[in-house]
Amino acid sequence: MTITNYWRGTYRDSPNNDIQQNQFYTIDGIQQRIKNALSSRSAHSWLTKLGWNWKEVRKAVYKDGHECPNIQQYRQNIFLPQMEPLKPYMME
Repeated sequence: MTITNYWRGTYRDSPNNDIQQNQFYTIDGIQQRIKNALSSRSAHSWLTKLGWNWKEVRKAVYKDGHECPNIQQYRQNIFLPQMEPLKPYMME
């Protein structure tokens, strides 16, 4: 028997099923589920165990060589002409 089936059976057999079902959709029920949510510390711990790195995302200056003559020539002669027909579909 899987854990999911076990809990579904336990929930269905509960005498207060209707009350529990109604509380699931109330503000109090939502707040209770938020309290029971995974904490950031637990998430950090599990991500570390799974091999992920935990770090802040920082904005950085990215140098892509946009001043190089070959890049400027590509942008002016190839990229921008291809993008021109798509301009009506873009946000400004």
